[in-house]
Amino acid sequence: MYDHLGIRYHAKRFLFAFSEVARYSVRDDKKESPLSSAASPYFIHSSNNHRLLPVHPLGADAVGHLLEVLFAFACYVWYSLCCFLVEPRTGESYGAYLKRTKVPRHFIGRYLVPLLSSVATCSHEELLAFPASDLTGYQRQCFGTDHFVVSHGVQDVVTVLSMGQYIRLSSEVLLSRAMRLAG
Repeated sequence: MYDHLGIRYHAKRFLFAFSEVARYSVRDDKKESPLSSAASPYFIHSSNNHRLLPVHPLGADAVGHLLEVLFAFACYVWYSLCCFLVEPRTGESYGAYLKRTKVPRHFIGRYLVPLLSSVATCSHEELLAFPASDLTGYQRQCFGTDHFVVSHGVQDVVTVLSMGQYIRLSSEVLLSRAMRLAG
């Protein structure tokens, strides 16, 4: 699509850190209030396979990290095989598909859903409600390929797609009575 639109893009190497948020309460002016604090990452994924071995998170013990890497790798292989070999049912949600294909819940909650929900810019719950066919198709199409970003930002895409369009900002949109009755 970007080639067709004449938009420049390039492969991007990045690291995606997986962390858990620790919840605790502190006393502030004699009231308890919940606060969040990000813990150290438990896993760091490198995009576009630009690192052979995953980055070792600071403070993680070597044996525990190795076991985490082996677990994540085995689950990813299983998940990928499912995406290629097990077709989603008509109307099946992503959450139902993952359950049916017996992808381990630990992998789903700690790796798969956090990564894909950040790519899709949605909540975990919304991602699990997506049609399974969309996300298994995404896995099949992206497997082993590089990830790309627009070279000069999303504004390039907006500029090209809105070319020739009349744009009016800070406007109120009202539905006519006929449209309200039809919808």
